[in-house]
Amino acid sequence: RMPTITAGRGTPHGDGLASYCQGVRRILIVLARQHRHKDVILHELAHALGPLTHGARFAKVYMRLLERYLPKDFPVLALTAQAMKVRGI
Repeated sequence: RMPTITAGRGTPHGDGLASYCQGVRRILIVLARQHRHKDVILHELAHALGPLTHGARFAKVYMRLLERYLPKDFPVLALTAQAMKVRGI
């Protein structure tokens, strides 16, 4: 099922506003003004496709999206994730 993507205010996070993905059957992605670019859209789509929490499974989905839709190399992304101690990559 296709998520609905909308420009919105975002949700309070730290000193600013964050984009977010919510829902199970009807998935809504809300993009805060400062997050309306490809890597954040792909980040939120990774949440829509996989787990809503950050972890190894999310990281794999996100890296595959980056590889496919941006000029990113999966092996380099995987090495970076390992260096940052993301387990399961």
